[in-house]
Amino acid sequence: MKNCTHTCPQSEEKAAPLNQPLKPQQLEQTPENLALELEKQNFEPFNKLIVNGKRKRGDVSTNGLRFWEYKRGKEVWMREDDFIKRRAKLALWLKTKRENDHAWRERNDKRTSERRKNPEIAAYRLKRKRELYAESEERRARILLQAKQSRERLTPFQKRQRLNKHLEYCRKRYATDALFNLSVRVRRRIKVFLKGRGIDIRTSTRKMVGCDTETLKRHLESLFCEKMGWHNKNKWHIDHIIPLASAKSEDEILRLCHYTNLQPLWAIDNLRKGNKIIWQYQ
Repeated sequence: MKNCTHTCPQSEEKAAPLNQPLKPQQLEQTPENLALELEKQNFEPFNKLIVNGKRKRGDVSTNGLRFWEYKRGKEVWMREDDFIKRRAKLALWLKTKRENDHAWRERNDKRTSERRKNPEIAAYRLKRKRELYAESEERRARILLQAKQSRERLTPFQKRQRLNKHLEYCRKRYATDALFNLSVRVRRRIKVFLKGRGIDIRTSTRKMVGCDTETLKRHLESLFCEKMGWHNKNKWHIDHIIPLASAKSEDEILRLCHYTNLQPLWAIDNLRKGNKIIWQYQ
């Protein structure tokens, strides 16, 4: 069956064929086999990034067509089976090109590196990476397995280098990122308390607090005293209104960790308060 492409309603122009397509007999795998393999892996390496409101490759229209590219300012769409075959051919062409043309590979890697420094592209890549990680359990399992295998191959010197680099990154982010600072402080406070009590609760901090970091940040900001803010976050503590020490069971601990039981309190006032119940915002 011949590939059939469809343009958007504003254009009847057909999509241009790929430049210098590879012949099937020169390849180890046929496009159809590679397409099936890519679909199983949920792998879409050639999506165009959404920048300045443009579509990305693979977008689906209301009538089931898949977006391929912009040609002379007009959108080119095609059927699902044609899209899979054409994407597989492109994957094979790029793979062979990278293996045989070293100068092209170096130029392409340099352009890609410069492009990824664009803040908009970097933000989209991170957002898309997290979406894909959350959507597919199979993908998550594969990523975790690859990460584990990668760690096992590291030498002790490489492990120390990686740890020092990670600690330096965390220190800088803790000092400059208010959300990261807040999430670390809440996790640390709860972890220290549970460890001191010898309690092992297999629940994420986000579930225990009952909201995301942004919601918790807005909640604390609504309770800020005069002159209190994120610029002087080292001068105030995140206090539990009803102290965790008053809990008699694990269920009570979970209830007291809820964000509605948290308030910002000047460090000196929190140290004076101790395990007493004092809510200065009543």
